[in-house]
Amino acid sequence: MFAFFSGSAFAAAAKKAHAPKNAKNAMEARDGNEGRGGKLAGLPGAVVETVRALQGNGQIGDVTRETEDGETLFEVEIVHGAVTRTHVLDAEGVQLNVQVFPSEVPAPAMSAITTEAGGGRVEFISQSREDGQIVYEAEIIKGGKKRSATFSVAGKVISRQVSLTELPAKIQQAVAAQLNGGKLGSFFQGQDDDGDPVYFGASVRSGRARWFTVDGDGDLISEEEKIPLADAPASVRQTVAQRLGGADHVRLSRVKEDEGVKFDVLAMTGKSVTAFSVTAQGELIPAGGK
Repeated sequence: MFAFFSGSAFAAAAKKAHAPKNAKNAMEARDGNEGRGGKLAGLPGAVVETVRALQGNGQIGDVTRETEDGETLFEVEIVHGAVTRTHVLDAEGVQLNVQVFPSEVPAPAMSAITTEAGGGRVEFISQSREDGQIVYEAEIIKGGKKRSATFSVAGKVISRQVSLTELPAKIQQAVAAQLNGGKLGSFFQGQDDDGDPVYFGASVRSGRARWFTVDGDGDLISEEEKIPLADAPASVRQTVAQRLGGADHVRLSRVKEDEGVKFDVLAMTGKSVTAFSVTAQGELIPAGGK
């Protein structure tokens, strides 16, 4: 059974963990006062609201707009004292991840990251949430290649970025079938509860991404797509409203699995991120559950 990176948690994580790109498309907002005003005027209002909440008394560094897996994302550097962190937000103003430093990563996770890097270099680490649980994604440069891997707090390797050409022919064929004319975006390998391999990636078509997961035989396990909250069943919308109360920004993904359909939620209230899942009937799913 597929037990990780379902719904928006996976899609978000797969998009984000990389060192900041302070080059093209950067809207330079280095001055703290400018960051509070006109320098952020080109961003969606929801993004500006979240950036201002995260900024507090700090300053805004580089702000970069990028498109990954068919979705527009915003990388924002925020400086508090001597510390500069990169935050990644979606167009709804939901924080998908935040940069962390080795000293802030739990020892088991940092040890696993170091082991994964081997003789390579850990360039960037970010923290996000998967099925309501905190996870860490590390970008590692090794042997001239840059790839990411995701780890649990306990140091378990949850997934590794892979190249499709490295995988068995039957997996390549299964992925090609899932693309259905789309372009393959991010692609990862992980394990199910029994330790068997699973593969998940994004099919990008007409500027939209559909995430899919196949097992070691190439059979489809799950698929997921970001949707507007208004498109969710009334029971789901009601539960989301009750659970979040006054949440400012909400990101919703519809996940289809063998057990049925569920909805994964990421929400932002001020500087706080909330993550949970709901069944199609509006029932809350325990963190880490199906």
